[in-house]
Amino acid sequence: MAGQQGHIRAMYNLGQMYLNGLGTVRDCPTGVKFLKTVSERGSWAGILGEAHRHFLNGRFEHAVMLCAAAAEMGYDVAQSNSAWLMSQGLGYAEANQHELAIKHFTWASEQGDVDSLRMLGDYWWYGWASPDNKPDYQKAAKYYQSAADGRNAQAMFNLGYMHEQGILSGKPDFHLAKRYYDMALETDPDAVVPVRLALFKLWVTQLLKGEEGVFDMRQWSFWPSSISKAWELLFGSSSSSTAAATPAKAEEKDKENAGKTPAQQQQQQEEEKQQQQPKQQARQRQQQRRQREHESWLGDMHPEDLLLLILLGLLAVVVYLRANPERPQQAPQR
Repeated sequence: MAGQQGHIRAMYNLGQMYLNGLGTVRDCPTGVKFLKTVSERGSWAGILGEAHRHFLNGRFEHAVMLCAAAAEMGYDVAQSNSAWLMSQGLGYAEANQHELAIKHFTWASEQGDVDSLRMLGDYWWYGWASPDNKPDYQKAAKYYQSAADGRNAQAMFNLGYMHEQGILSGKPDFHLAKRYYDMALETDPDAVVPVRLALFKLWVTQLLKGEEGVFDMRQWSFWPSSISKAWELLFGSSSSSTAAATPAKAEEKDKENAGKTPAQQQQQQEEEKQQQQPKQQARQRQQQRRQREHESWLGDMHPEDLLLLILLGLLAVVVYLRANPERPQQAPQR
């Protein structure tokens, strides 16, 4: 209980107990974790506060120097902070700034800092970690996945984008992309705007290009079925699909039933129903599948999406008007 409340002596004793298996099962990682927490509570921890004050006052050189010193002591916060300052060129803008930033991000990630894992993924995405400055999307995805496993919303969003563009497998995977976008929104509700925009773009892309991500007019074949489905819901069954037999077929059927007894006619009707039943079931399954496909995308649209669409439309109008200002009319030449 005292250790959970932050009592330094209690945490030290807990670390020793876990390391030596006294009163509990021996667990070295847990023991080291407690002892590390104790070691970070010393007076030397004031270097972090001093570095933060220098950063707020704009003295980035002093801030990055103190953060780097604390990073060498093993402070994961200092490691990630110094790496970020170096990556932005704040206080240290030398030729090896990205190399040192990667080194410090790696230290922080080894201590469980998921933001550092995501930053390492960014380094491989932009090619800053590669000797030839070429992006390595597979390594970037590996770091993004590790950060996503640690509940990092930005890494989830990045993985969704990579699957949407087909960067990893060479083929777009819209369903997997949507899954990562949804996970990002569940992890961080503040990401509602970028995630909703990404989902809308994903829905439009899937609507126009289909699952393969290539424009094909055959992918638009669901439009007639959707229109006929809406017509049936509004005005009943369409005449083409549910119309009765034509008079000629009805007359032919009456001639066939003329020499049959009522029992034989009933038996024939039952056989016809059994023959038509598999076809009807197949049509129902196809309609249900199409309905699920549309609901999987349309069902996720919320009022926020409509508001975003309206704002995007207004923004497009403003951009168009700014790019095409109305020219003053010239006087007619005489």
